[in-house]
Amino acid sequence: MVPKKVESAEKLRRRNLIFDEEHFEDVFLRCLICRDVFNESEKLPKTLPCHHSFCLQCFLEMFRVEGEYRQSLSSAFRGMPRAVKIQCPTCRDSIIASEEDLRRLPNDHTVLELLSFVHETGITDIAYCTKHQLQPLNFFCEPCAIPVCSDCTVLDHKELNGHQVMNMEEALNKYTPIINETINEMERRKKEHLMRRTHIEQAMEKLAEMETQVTDEIKLTFQKLREVIDEREREILSMSEQEMERKRRNLMENFRKIIEREECILSQMKILETARQENDISQMFNSHQSAQDTLSSPLHLPHITNDDFGVSFHYEIYKQKRVIQDLTNFGHLMVQSS
Repeated sequence: MVPKKVESAEKLRRRNLIFDEEHFEDVFLRCLICRDVFNESEKLPKTLPCHHSFCLQCFLEMFRVEGEYRQSLSSAFRGMPRAVKIQCPTCRDSIIASEEDLRRLPNDHTVLELLSFVHETGITDIAYCTKHQLQPLNFFCEPCAIPVCSDCTVLDHKELNGHQVMNMEEALNKYTPIINETINEMERRKKEHLMRRTHIEQAMEKLAEMETQVTDEIKLTFQKLREVIDEREREILSMSEQEMERKRRNLMENFRKIIEREECILSQMKILETARQENDISQMFNSHQSAQDTLSSPLHLPHITNDDFGVSFHYEIYKQKRVIQDLTNFGHLMVQSS
């Protein structure tokens, strides 16, 4: 078992490992003339015989300025000279070079390798503390749920004051599985909601079929008694349409409720996945709590739906004379459930 003093010393040593990216970039990755960062195109680092390096664009600009100056000194130059004197801004050593000679200067492979290293390691993506200049946010204070720098752990987030500080890798290792579990649960809920939405869509299709069938039955029944029962037919049709519309409204309200919950879950999933991909532990922590609140909140549909719902048209056969006499109350719309 590692003694607590040794463990604390090791934590402190890790907190003091600070990479001064800004100074590194200024010294090694920027052209000393234009102060732009080197790249592999127009800012390609080129090395003079004196072993000082500058970007190709600055060399070409030096060639142009020197050529125009030489041209202005004598009318003998009708065009730009083919070669001019290029002086190193650092040591003042000079070479005579044409534009093609400058383009053929050897690349500074050390700078190119450093650029590749920075690109592959993602050093330029380091976030820095806004309170303590040049200090990277390499730690995470669990009670405060925010990234902190090494100075913060000594000044503002002391463990003696109840702050539990861990390095960013430990925080990611601790919370990434929790986030993954939450995302998996949200995936399961998304599939569950999809099944329920599909069920409602099928119920709506069935309702449409029932509506057609009931309407046809009503019309066929009243066809023989059209002159006498036209008014009653309209009443029954109206009742049927109202009941179908009521059921349709209920289904649509349930449908919209599920869609709203789906959109909420998808939005929170996107935030969580983005935070996980960017290793944004603060966003992961806050978004996870919001996602848990959503998952713990049950989905309450405003209307109870089941497969027993049905609408059909029924009537009893009376003698014709009695039927004619009772046409006012002829026919009933039977509803099995709400």
